[in-house]
Amino acid sequence: AEDLDLSAAAGEGADAAAGSSLKQSLTALRATYEPLAAARTELAKAAGFDPRVVLKTLKLLPGLWSSLSCAPELKTAAAAPVGSAVKEIAEGLKGKLMEASTKAVDSGVEVPKKTQALVDLATDGTKQQELLLSTPLEGFEVVNLTEAVTAHVGAEALRHLQQELDKDTGLDPGKVLKNTEVCTHWGAKLENPGSLPTDFQSAVDRVHTRMIQSMAEAKEAANEKKQMMLLDFATKFDAASKPMIPAPGLRAAMEAKQKE
Repeated sequence: AEDLDLSAAAGEGADAAAGSSLKQSLTALRATYEPLAAARTELAKAAGFDPRVVLKTLKLLPGLWSSLSCAPELKTAAAAPVGSAVKEIAEGLKGKLMEASTKAVDSGVEVPKKTQALVDLATDGTKQQELLLSTPLEGFEVVNLTEAVTAHVGAEALRHLQQELDKDTGLDPGKVLKNTEVCTHWGAKLENPGSLPTDFQSAVDRVHTRMIQSMAEAKEAANEKKQMMLLDFATKFDAASKPMIPAPGLRAAMEAKQKE
């Protein structure tokens, strides 16, 4: 925001009194721009990014803008560039939170806790933007950080689930369940889920195919212990899938295979 040229709003040929008023107006506007500049600086960091700095800017702006006392023509001139700057900052925050979401899911450690914290930050950022809707910032549109980050977490969890299913051998049932739980937990919260439900259903179909084949092999080998383990997995998988697929049916399919 420090690069916004607002002096043109004062016009040319202003007298000394008008010049003094303009100086006061510009000083008042700079108080509004300083948080925007701080947010831009924080977003530009390659490492050590602190989302709280950006959220602080979004929290301060509604009050700063509504209480801004300056020449009306200058405030009007500033509305569009300030609105554009806020949207740019929100888009930057979205990118940073999505990047952090990818790392959280990739880590495989405390994924529900980490992703919940990131979605909470996104929700805070969305709410603060919504407070600006009552201000005359030309061209400003709320960036729905909650929906974007939620969708990204669901997609990343699905990606890990698909990668696990791509293994010919050595499939880890624990990873299948954990990624399924994360995917469906967030996927079920989306207003516009896009292709996620269809893609998840394809992954569920793959799980069904592999587990039924495993049950057939366990039955042929008369391995009752493995059959019980497979049924236990099926119960847990059905429960993990239910937020997005109300009737997954893996347990029923496995029991039917076992009785053949």
